[in-house]
Amino acid sequence: LGVFTIDYRSECVSAWKALLAEKKVPSSENYKLHLTMGDPVELQNWRVMKLPNDDFSADNAIIVTKSTRYPLCIDPEGQANNWIKNLEAKNKLKVLKQTDSTFAKEIPLCVQF
Repeated sequence: LGVFTIDYRSECVSAWKALLAEKKVPSSENYKLHLTMGDPVELQNWRVMKLPNDDFSADNAIIVTKSTRYPLCIDPEGQANNWIKNLEAKNKLKVLKQTDSTFAKEIPLCVQF
């Protein structure tokens, strides 16, 4: 669901709930990904790290942290960018741009250490 809009995600969940009801499979009435796969303490810590306080952002954060692939974040407002910087600060995240004068020197150092 990660690449889809909030509206399309809602449609998918509604269709899945209807299918579950049709097949008589027990399920929650109000399914939310972050409530199923997320830890409430971790979600609260993410909000302290500037993750927006809405279900869509929480679901996206779960997808980003639980994914086995590197996620592509389309982030016009910079909210995910700020959250990831705060989240990875403890791991000494280094942010570089190709236009930085020290870019060529910094890349090997970042990979090495």
